[in-house]
Amino acid sequence: MKYFHLAFLFLMVLFALLQWNDIDRLIWLSIYLAAALLAFLTYKKNCQPCIIAWACLIIVFAGYMLIAVIPGVANTLEPNAYTDIFFSMHDKTYMEQTREALGLLIILFYSICILIQIYMKQRHIR
Repeated sequence: MKYFHLAFLFLMVLFALLQWNDIDRLIWLSIYLAAALLAFLTYKKNCQPCIIAWACLIIVFAGYMLIAVIPGVANTLEPNAYTDIFFSMHDKTYMEQTREALGLLIILFYSICILIQIYMKQRHIR
């Protein structure tokens, strides 16, 4: 499991680098780098309260951002619109929002799994 956190760290740094030419890059750089920091803290396992606090902060922030991009994701449900997610956008802004939502869902899933893992370890110790 330790190497999974390291792989997730590199994946989030890669996602952050891919956002470099985006108009709203500061928002997305901060989200992906925050997730990378969570993966680093979890990999090192130095400060469990820091991991819990950082995971909760990421869940709140990424959840808020996910709510913001949901209207654009709804347009992806049009017939044959989902194929554009992996190819080109063709001036369809909802495709960017859908890709952003997928990244946020990955971050949310990882952060929630970290909290569940910590809870299960604490429960097992007692």
